Amino acid sequence: MAPKSKFILDANVIITAHSFGIWQQVTNKYDVYVTKTVIEEVQYFLSKKTSQKVSIELKAEVTKQNITAIEGDVLLLQKLFAKTKNLSDTIDPVKPRPFLFF
Repeated sequence: MAPKSKFILDANVIITAHSFGIWQQVTNKYDVYVTKTVIEEVQYFLSKKTSQKVSIELKAEVTKQNITAIEGDVLLLQKLFAKTKNLSDTIDPVKPRPFLFF
């Protein structure tokens, strides 16, 4: 079975995954797509152990093909939301889901 794809549309998802130490598991388990805007935005996370800033090198992960950079234009977002429209009744608007699975 092919791995599911994750489209990450929010920088905080990547920062939080790094801070919890699970980013590697996410990229190993899923085909991860990140908008170029988010790749530019993500710079570092604060280590829970040391409270120090730790650099996040997403451009290097694109180069290594661990993640795929995509254009985050309106047409792409419309397509993604159209595919998830049937899920709208099950998503709590107070707790947004920044991962989209396909």
